[in-house]
Amino acid sequence: MFSSQDPTTGIGFSFDPTTGTGVSFDSTTGTTVVADASGYIFSSDPQGNVSATDPSSGTTIAADPNGVVYASDALGGFYASDPNTSSSFAYDPSGVAYASDASGSVYAADPSGNVFSADPSGTVYAQDPLGGVYASDPSGTSYAFDPSGVAYAADSMGGLYAADTNTGTSYAADATGMVYTSDATGATYASDLNTGYTYAADASGTIYSADPTGAVFALDPATGLAWQIA
Repeated sequence: MFSSQDPTTGIGFSFDPTTGTGVSFDSTTGTTVVADASGYIFSSDPQGNVSATDPSSGTTIAADPNGVVYASDALGGFYASDPNTSSSFAYDPSGVAYASDASGSVYAADPSGNVFSADPSGTVYAQDPLGGVYASDPSGTSYAFDPSGVAYAADSMGGLYAADTNTGTSYAADATGMVYTSDATGATYASDLNTGYTYAADASGTIYSADPTGAVFALDPATGLAWQIA
C-alpha cells in the first residue's frame, strides 16, 4: 500500500498494488474518489452525493441525498428518476425528451416542436409546432384543432364533426349517412345521402326540402302552411 497527503491542499492518495485500487481523498471537502483495477470510478461526498463511472462504456450513474438517481451514457443520453415524486425524465441523443409522473401520465417532445402525452385513462394528446392539437381516447373518440381555427371530432359510432371558429359554420355526419350543416346566420341544413333528400331551415324558422327529382317545398311551422317552390 502506497499513500501520501499534501498538507497544504489536504488532498491525499493511496494505492493498493495488490488489488489495483486507488483512493483519492480531499479533506477540505470530504470527497472520496475510488478507482478499481477494472477502471470503474466511484465518488462520494459528505452531503450524500454518490456516483459511479464505467470508462469502458462512458456510462455514469449518480444519486443525490434526496434519492434522485441520474444516469448518462456515451451517446449523449441522460436520465433521471425521483422516487419522492415517482417521476422520471429522459433525454436521448436525437434530442427527444421523455417524462413520466406519479399519475401515470407520460410525455415526449422532439426538437421539431412536436409534443406528445398520454394519461392513465389511455387518452393520447399531440401538438405540432404549427399549433395543431390532437387527442384520442380509448372510447374511440378523437379530436383535432388546426392552426386556422377549425376543430374536428370523430366518435366510435361513426359520427364526424367539424366547426370553423372563423365563420361560425359547423358540420356533422352520422353513420346513417345524414350530413348536417349550420352557419353563423342560424340557418341549418341536412342531407340524406341514402335517399338524396335535402332539408334546410332559415333563421325565421321556415323549413325547406328538396327531393331527388328536383322538387322543392317549404313549410312555415308557425302557420302550418306548406307550398311547392319548384
